[in-house]
Amino acid sequence: MMRQYQAIKNQIPRDAILMFRLGDFFEMFFEDAKKASGVLDIALTQRQGTPMCGVPYHAADGYIAQLVRAGYKVALCDQVEDPKQAKGIVKRELMRVVTPGTILQADVLQADTNNYLAAVHPLGKNWGLAFLDVSTGEFRLTQFSDPDALRAELNRIGASEWILAHGKQDPVHKLLPDTVKSGSVNPCDDWWFDLEIAYQALTDHFQTQSLDGFG
Repeated sequence: MMRQYQAIKNQIPRDAILMFRLGDFFEMFFEDAKKASGVLDIALTQRQGTPMCGVPYHAADGYIAQLVRAGYKVALCDQVEDPKQAKGIVKRELMRVVTPGTILQADVLQADTNNYLAAVHPLGKNWGLAFLDVSTGEFRLTQFSDPDALRAELNRIGASEWILAHGKQDPVHKLLPDTVKSGSVNPCDDWWFDLEIAYQALTDHFQTQSLDGFG
């Protein structure tokens, strides 16, 4: 079973907490268990020297919400077959990864506040900024030449999650609000920010030949 756990753990971001379905509980192990037990205020136990903690599967959404509010990403691995019918280890699959900027649970989101997922990237003397509220579909992008103006805008939008290019982390980090939690900053491969790739992704998404009509 732990081989199955480790195989799924290898599929998710390193800083994500894996909730692994075992019967009527979602269990967490090793460092994930230590982090989660503190945030969720639940007992941390050990089995054969392995730290672990668990929450009832029927109440998982509430616990996921607490972890996300604390700035963690949460990966949910569920059983995909009836344990009574299983031959050997029950089949399990990664169902979803919930992050501060992609959560859709109504009890986490505030009705009067946007929950933005934002990307910031320097290019020459300019800075690009894009931000999206997954819960409403609002999507905006702009650019700045003045770092101070950009810093003010980053503070204004107060994104829940930030996406940065691996190779540009240092200059961007200096502009992020002081309140940003470390777990809500996601460095990504630099090619994600390639202009041609990004342009093609947007025209494909909006099903247009160009972006001229968007201003």
